[in-house]
Amino acid sequence: MQSAGERALTGVGIAILIASVMLVLVLRSADRAHLDGASRVWRRLNLLTSGLVVLLAIDLLPDFAEETEWAHRADEAVIQLLALAALAWYAFRRRRLGRSLVPLVLAMAVEVVKLAAIPVEWNDTADVQGDIVLALVGVPVLTVLTVLYVRLWSPP
Repeated sequence: MQSAGERALTGVGIAILIASVMLVLVLRSADRAHLDGASRVWRRLNLLTSGLVVLLAIDLLPDFAEETEWAHRADEAVIQLLALAALAWYAFRRRRLGRSLVPLVLAMAVEVVKLAAIPVEWNDTADVQGDIVLALVGVPVLTVLTVLYVRLWSPP
């Protein structure tokens, strides 16, 4: 039986693998003819960022189902809501083709929720291990995404 930390690492690994495959598919897919180069890049970056939020929420569904206390379920529930917001934003907004910080803000909100869950779940070792691992993995991912957004936002 895997510990919560091992499950979290496995889940993060699977999420990164799925996100990488998604990124390759998006980058290789034929773009719409009416999109210029900048719109194509922004669409891909927005899809990548929104997709990471959704994939993390999917990965956390079993943890949400296993929790017994609502205080411990709160972080997973908020992340599920943030994922729904990311999915709805990408699916129904035309702005997904242009510059928008909404996906990055949603990804940062997920990180804040995970960091806020650590003191709440401090007495439950298995839960706090998963939260710490996800928070530690989230920092470099958010750093790379933030650099991409900032570099693309204001071209040299």
